Amino acid sequence: MENENIKPQLGPFPGQMHYATAKAVEVLKHGTPGQTITRAAMAEEIGRSCELGTNGYGNVNSAIRHVENHHGVVWRWDREAKAWRCLGAGECVTESETQIKGARKRAARSLRVAKAVDVAKLDDDQRRDHNLNVAVASMLTATGGGAFRKRLAEKPSLRQPDTGKVLALFGNGEAKG
Repeated sequence: MENENIKPQLGPFPGQMHYATAKAVEVLKHGTPGQTITRAAMAEEIGRSCELGTNGYGNVNSAIRHVENHHGVVWRWDREAKAWRCLGAGECVTESETQIKGARKRAARSLRVAKAVDVAKLDDDQRRDHNLNVAVASMLTATGGGAFRKRLAEKPSLRQPDTGKVLALFGNGEAKG
């Protein structure tokens, strides 16, 4: 991957990765689709209990986010196997869809909460923030819904968008690169 040169840092200073998280990263970053790791096996690797609510559980969740961001390996808890499982490409598509659906539901709830706001009682900064929040939540609910997805799916040459160009639409309007 592009960030392969990132090494987990061990040390006592804030902002550095905990040793148990670093050990979990070393285990998880080499995952192959379908591979599973039980809580007991991970506890043996990192030297801490990985039961729900323990520090070791938090270390593993931090490591999962790290390997997603820096190594492109996705792990999720498999309830049936009672273990973390490395996802394959098809499962990542399903996971991505699930995350988008959740974000859309949270955005819809934000809009419901925003309706309760009496804008006349807000100062200028609060009103600006409120309007910004409503605009972003509205975009998420509009673009994350089934109707929008169906319209996109009907496009004959649908491909992965250039993220820079999409972000430029919301920036100064100029695509970079």
